[in-house]
Amino acid sequence: MIKFDLARHSWPDTKWLEILADDENPDIRAGVAENRHTPVEVLKKLAKDKELSVRAGVAFNINCPRSLEKELRQDKEKWENRWD
Repeated sequence: MIKFDLARHSWPDTKWLEILADDENPDIRAGVAENRHTPVEVLKKLAKDKELSVRAGVAFNINCPRSLEKELRQDKEKWENRWD
């Protein structure tokens, strides 16, 4: 639970976000991906994650680089169909 809270904390130390981006739990990685304080380099790494929820977190992050938008747009159909 502590890692989950750190991943989503509004004023985290970015070093923790870098560490948590490698966590085995996809919910932790998704929390890092969604966090607006996550460094761009970490977002780029998470954009290649095997878990759809992590990649979605990157796509919806306000700081998602435009260079990742095309790559992540390919997942849009998967996201939309996931909740049907």
